[in-house]
Formats: sequence, C-alpha cells, structure tokens
Amino acid sequence: MSIKSLAKNMLTKRENKKYERLLAKRRMTYEQWCEGQTFFSPETSGEESPFVLVCSEGGTPDKGADALLGAYFKGHPEVQVLYGDEDVWETPPGGPRHSPWFKPDWSPDLFDSLFYFGGLTAVRRRLYEQAAALCGEPVDERTLVKTCVELAGGYERGCRSIAHIPQVLFHWESREAMLECQKEPDTAGKEDALHGADTAGITDEKPFVSAVICSKDHPQLLGRCLKALERAGTGTKLEVIVVDNGSSPENRRYLEQMLSEHTYLYQPMEFDFSSMCNLGAERARGKFLLFLNDDVELCGEDCLGQMALSAGKPYVGAVGIKLYYPDSVRIQHAGIVNLPMGPVHKLQFLEDTQDYYFGWNKRTVNVLAVTAACLMVEREKFCLAGGFSPRLKVAFNDVELGFKLWELGYFNVCRNDLYAYHHESLSRGDDETKEKLNRLLKERALLYEMHPALLGEDPFYSVHLSRQGLDTRIRPAFETAGNKLQEERGTAKRARLGGFREDSCLLFRVESCEQGILQGYGVVLGDDNSCYERYLLFEDQKGALFFQKTKGQYRPDLVENMPDQNRVGLCGFWLKVSEENLPRGIYRVGMAAKNTVTKTKLLWWSLRTIEIGEGGENR
Repeated sequence: MSIKSLAKNMLTKRENKKYERLLAKRRMTYEQWCEGQTFFSPETSGEESPFVLVCSEGGTPDKGADALLGAYFKGHPEVQVLYGDEDVWETPPGGPRHSPWFKPDWSPDLFDSLFYFGGLTAVRRRLYEQAAALCGEPVDERTLVKTCVELAGGYERGCRSIAHIPQVLFHWESREAMLECQKEPDTAGKEDALHGADTAGITDEKPFVSAVICSKDHPQLLGRCLKALERAGTGTKLEVIVVDNGSSPENRRYLEQMLSEHTYLYQPMEFDFSSMCNLGAERARGKFLLFLNDDVELCGEDCLGQMALSAGKPYVGAVGIKLYYPDSVRIQHAGIVNLPMGPVHKLQFLEDTQDYYFGWNKRTVNVLAVTAACLMVEREKFCLAGGFSPRLKVAFNDVELGFKLWELGYFNVCRNDLYAYHHESLSRGDDETKEKLNRLLKERALLYEMHPALLGEDPFYSVHLSRQGLDTRIRPAFETAGNKLQEERGTAKRARLGGFREDSCLLFRVESCEQGILQGYGVVLGDDNSCYERYLLFEDQKGALFFQKTKGQYRPDLVENMPDQNRVGLCGFWLKVSEENLPRGIYRVGMAAKNTVTKTKLLWWSLRTIEIGEGGENR
C-alpha cells in the first residue's frame, strides 16, 4: 500500500471515529428519555377516589397514576373516562423499559378497530356503577369499558367526555402481554358496529353515492377509473358526475360519448380543484358524496358500501382509504398528520408488508384529514362545512375541509382496511418547479391563516411522536431528542466557491423553513459521508454569498431509507438564521460539502428561499 493510500485510510478512520462519537451523543434510548422526564404527579388527598381503575392482568399501573388521574378528573368535570399511554417494564424497578405506546386523543373508530385503551382505564364511579348494572355478571373488562364509553357519549358529535393523558400510566410485564390485550374476541364489536348510524340506505337499502370526478384530457385514465368505480360500487346506488375544466375538442367529443349515461359538466377554466368539486357537488343527488381523482383505481367489490357505512355514522365527517402507488403495495396515503411543518402523509413510500406503529396501516384510524383523491362525506355535512374553500384552488383544500369538519365536532376517518391504487399527481402534475413550490407554500400559509389554532396541532398524533422533518415513519420523538437546534452568533462568513462543482450526487433537501429555522439533510451519494463538512449557503439577489457550517443532526430515517449509502446518520441539519447572521434580504438556499480526506468539493441549490428581516417570509 502506498504512503498516500495509507494516509487516506488513517484519515478516514479518524473521521469514522468522530462520526461514531457524535452519533452516540445524538441518539437517545427510551430509558434515557424516561430519566429526563418530569411529569406532573400531584399528591393524593386521602379522600375516597371519585373514579374506578379498570386494569388488565399482566401489568401494573404507574405509581403516580392514581394521583394524576384524580387531579385530571377534578380539573375536568366534563370528563367521564380517562386513559393514558403505556410501555413494557420488565420486573420494575431496575428492569428494562421499552416498547412505549404513545396514543392519540379519543378516537372512536380506532377504538372500534382496536382496544387501544390497553391496560388501564379510569371511569367515574357513578358511570362505572351504571355500566356494571347494565352488563350484569360475569363481565370482562373490555365489555365493561366499552359500555362506559357508550354511556359517556363517546360516539356523539363533539364528544369531550373521554380524555387522554399523554403520560405513561401503565407498565406491561412483557410485550407479548401488551399485544395480547389488543386482540379482539371473534364476536367483539359486531353487534354495535354502526354506533347509531342512520342504517336506512346502508343495511336494508343501497346507499346513494354521488361520485364527483375532476378530469381533463385523460379519457383512458378516466375510463379505467370508472370501471373500477363500478366494481367497487356493488351494493350501492351510484351516480357519476365528471367535471371537465377544458379538454381538447377531440377528447370532449370522446368523453361526451363515453359519459352518455352519466353527468358530464364541461366548463373550461384553470385547474381549480375546489371550484370543480363544489360544482359537481351542487349537481349531486346522492346522500353521500365521493370525491375521486381520475387517476384512482378502487379495489374491492364493496369498497363504496364500506366507506358509506363509516360516513353514515352521525359523529363521522370525511372518510378516506389507504392508497397505494400503482402496481405495488407501497403506501401513498394512510391518513394525513398535521405537524409543525404542515400536513404530511405518514407511512408514505413504506411497503405495506408489515404493521407500522401498532397497526396504523392496517386499521381504521381517526385523523384530522384525508386526501380528496378518494374522500367520502355525507352531503349534509359537506354543505354544513361550506364545501371546499375557493381560497385554496389546488393544494390543502382537502385538509382544510377536514379541519372544518373537526371544528364542527366530527371525527374524520381513514379506513386502512380498504385500498385503491393512485397514480399520484397525474391529475395536476407535480410540485417540483419553483412556481409550483411557491404556490404550495402560499396555500399552506393560507391554510393556517384560516385555522390558526391548528398550526402544528394534531389530537390524533401524540406529542411524544416524531414531529420534525419529513420522516414518514411513525417513530417516538425520543429517538432524536439528542438533536439540538443550532443557533450561531455573529454575522455569517462570506463564501467563495472556487473549486466547488455543482453535482446532483449531493442530495440536498430543505424540508422545513419556518421563522428562520431550516431543517433538512444533505447526503453525498456513493461516498463516506462521515468525511464531509457541510455548509448551508445563502445567496442574495445581488449575488452576495454567505455560509454557515452545519452540525450533524441524527436522522434515523436516512439510515433506514438509504441502506446502500455510507454513514448517513448525521447528515441532517437544524439551523436558525436571523438578522444577527445575515443582512436583510431574500436568499436562495444551497449546500456545499467538502471531503476532508480527498478534498472533493460539491455544491447544490434547492428551490427554497428565505427572507431575513421584519415581516420576512419563507418560501
């Protein structure tokens, strides 16, 4: 081996060791996280408890659970039933703790799909006695709790009588015991699956569904969509309304013939999803509205009937289903989660060959919103919510509808036991241009201007789950709790890019850019990433260039999603910039990466810009 190669190997090993040391600091285990928690645990008063604890065998309540539950009941007189989070703690104290389950707030449809209250439920004493009298003897704990939930009005619109404390209140002796509790008896829930739904038109008659499809110049795609729709509509009375915003004369003639037995609304206009859907809804006669992209292929003969079964429940708002990318079982949509960076599709791109986070991808879950690529809602509820907002022409109109329904007291649902194939973005193109990205960001800002109370808030996604970046997996937030926001003092240095080459092998993404805080990653494909120093670049409109060196942030999603790449775990960045660092102005954002061993110099620019100064906006 030559001296040069020997020196290179030594330098590379040095960088690898530095990488492993920093990685160890950034990672955090569940037990380390638990040690740092200071959950509120009030003192007990000595009075008779106003509630009854219903506990499962195979575990024990946390030592502070009784006092915490009592304080919550005292401070929230409207609450009748309480539950918390749970984990596995083998032979406490001192035994290993693992497998935390951080749960959503009250989710009636998830509750029907899975007994997610788990090992501990607290019920006000009077309600417990009423339920026990109704159930008689003997009765299992699950039936008793479900009776309490129903008596408490858990399946009513705007229910506030069932609450969740986001703290671990129960410890299972083993993961096997935890999973066993989640299993439903064969007969569980069969007799009360509708929970007060208007069964007229669902069980005895065919539900009347009006499918509203927006389509332009996609006759073949639309034809495939309609065939799948007819198959999925077995057991329903189906009406089809196609809204065309300006197909070519040739395609229009073809569509008029193809849709001779359906309603065809031809109205040339720029693509405006909200207006087109609202136009179709105005012409609809069905009790249920199904908004469907022309690039969606429904699967299953009773898909529409099952969606109507959920949508017909008086407390349910919008209903969506799981969407796959074509010719695969890769998940595109399994419900929308509302994070600080905006609405995201959790589980997107993951293979649907296993359960993710306690079966989210296999069960019926409650969510803040579902995609309007395939969305069903009762017409009366749609009208009550005011339909799709005309202020959001392309993006986030479905999310905004979900927000409105939630604010009206309805629970939105994603039926992940049903699925369809979605040729995503064929309806409108993609968002990978500067113009489309700017439009997307403006509509996102408008969404939260219309619903400021929901900025970064999601009752169906625990505060203890990962809320940063575009990691589509559902993972505990403690895994990245070792990351620290990088805040630099003083003015950023001027940059010179001599010797740097633009190369797309530097995979650079700005995932979030809010209030001067940039988050994302930069991975050098095909090389040892531990050997690279990374710098965020800021170029103003006059060409002045500044840089800030980044400190590696742990990204477990990159490790999992890029198994063929080398040491990518610290390729994340999380950096705040302000007027202290940069002069006022608008800057485009890029990244430079320098290999400290081989001296390779790379750079790449994103489509994102950031404005520094009073009233500055991030784009």
